[in-house]
Amino acid sequence: MGLTRQVLSVGQLTLLIKDLLWKEPVLRDLAVRGELSNFRHHTSGHLYFTLKDENSSLRGVMFRSHAMSLTFRPHDGLKVIATGHIGVYERDGSYQLYVRSLEPDGLGALYLALEQLKQRLEKEGLFDPSRKRRLPLLPRRVGVVTSLRGAAVRDIITVARRRLPNVSLVMADAIVQGADAPASIAQGLQLLAGVAGVDVIIVGRGGGSVEELWAFNDELVLRAVASCPVPVVAAVGHETDFTLVDLVADVRAATPSAAAEIAVPDRAVLERTIKQAASRMGLALVRRTQLARALWRRAVLSPALSRPHDRVHQHRQRLDELVRRLGLSAVRRVEQARARSRPAAFVARASREGGMREEPGDRPCRAVDPDLVSAYLLPGSPLARKFPRFEHRPQQVHMLQVVAETFNDGRVALVEAGTGTGKSLAYLLPAVCWAVANDAPVVLSTHTINLQEQLVEKDIPLLRHGLELPFRVAVLKGRGNYLCLHKWAELRRAGPMLLDEEEARWQARIVAWLAVSDTGDKAELNLPPRGEELWSLVDSDSDYCRGTDCLYRETCYVQTARRAAAQAHLVVVNHALLISDAVAGNLVLPAYRHLVLDEAHHLEDVAT
Repeated sequence: MGLTRQVLSVGQLTLLIKDLLWKEPVLRDLAVRGELSNFRHHTSGHLYFTLKDENSSLRGVMFRSHAMSLTFRPHDGLKVIATGHIGVYERDGSYQLYVRSLEPDGLGALYLALEQLKQRLEKEGLFDPSRKRRLPLLPRRVGVVTSLRGAAVRDIITVARRRLPNVSLVMADAIVQGADAPASIAQGLQLLAGVAGVDVIIVGRGGGSVEELWAFNDELVLRAVASCPVPVVAAVGHETDFTLVDLVADVRAATPSAAAEIAVPDRAVLERTIKQAASRMGLALVRRTQLARALWRRAVLSPALSRPHDRVHQHRQRLDELVRRLGLSAVRRVEQARARSRPAAFVARASREGGMREEPGDRPCRAVDPDLVSAYLLPGSPLARKFPRFEHRPQQVHMLQVVAETFNDGRVALVEAGTGTGKSLAYLLPAVCWAVANDAPVVLSTHTINLQEQLVEKDIPLLRHGLELPFRVAVLKGRGNYLCLHKWAELRRAGPMLLDEEEARWQARIVAWLAVSDTGDKAELNLPPRGEELWSLVDSDSDYCRGTDCLYRETCYVQTARRAAAQAHLVVVNHALLISDAVAGNLVLPAYRHLVLDEAHHLEDVAT
């Protein structure tokens, strides 16, 4: 009679196997080496994976309560050692390893965790050089976070007292190794950061093993250093030791002694620097005084101050002579104009035929046809087509014809133009046409700067665009408006004699301006009132000019402006310069036949 077999359900068999496995001591506490695959971090916090080697595979699970203690991040392909027990998952009837602890195989868990922490903090920007702060030159108080029973604190105190005997050191006693060290170090940093007057903090310890220094790799310490409101100097171990706090701190020191040398200035060096600064300041004051005396002597000895009445008398005498000559010239020109007067139709016909006229003592001049010139201001003309808002003004056309005929006949015309006439274009058009036809300059003189700027910046460019006729324009001003390169060179050679900030800014502004200026005209600078006062140190004036003996004659801004005027068709000046040219015997402006006086009613006031 055969034995009766016990028939078990699948569930009963699974429970039996589970019970047998649990009763086996080896399977209740074992360590398994393998490679992670199919790793999955569930939203519940549990870890699911497979351990495998070249022969077999084993399913594993690590519940959230154990996974929270991991110091590294598991991933597929990582070789690990898993510690736990073998059990059966009843639903699937499969056995698996229930893991209590997991650590990397080969590379220690601490080092792997360190590398992963380093990469994470680096992505957050805690190692970015732009976060590093400069240490104060002379800190009021220096904080030190370290163990007060170690050798490091004695080294820091010794070096700091030697460099600056009266330095104030504030100590925060901290545990620097072991499980309690990170919290202690972070607390010390927070404590010192709140002490008034602490401008820099040294955090560190003396040498030791990797395990003894590991607290300075802790994330709590690293974030405490990063969030510290004052600069931090890291000084952990010896020169060959390295921790993550070295990357987060503002400055890394090789040793605690080196940290004291970095954070605390050397008194001898400070005293030497102060003496050198005082010496330079005294020398600058001497140079400034010498320059001021030299300028004062030059001013006192100049003819303008030593014999001021001489120049006044000479100018008065010269002005009387000019007024007399101006009256004679006006009478002579009127008589010549009457003698040469002929029908206007004959003048226009001669112009159209390219007729030439010649006055005694003058070279021949080509006349311009007033009708042809005035055609530019008629509706439908090229000038009108280029400007949609062009407005035909009969008074403007009539004035243009008068000016053109005056240029042709060499007469004197007095024109009073009402508001809205457009007088500027009325004399600019014939002036340009005559100057280009004869390759000779026409001088335009104004009284105000506003009108001069209107001519140069608005009317003449408009005319250049509308005419499509190439012509050259030059603006000539009094020499006091131009910088004297010789004066500037003397001022620069005087050395660092500018003591107040405003004068320093003025000189720096001149340096930058001269690098881009082609004219040397002070109008480009838009100087403030104080700058206008200082301009007298570098302006060009006839009393100081060295003439042909000047080293800067070829690049002289005054001479450059005069050369440009000599080649121009239109020379724009003001009444003051026009009178000065007459006083100087016509040595300033280029030789010219025709002169347009805009705002002529101010000429008498300027002359007297």
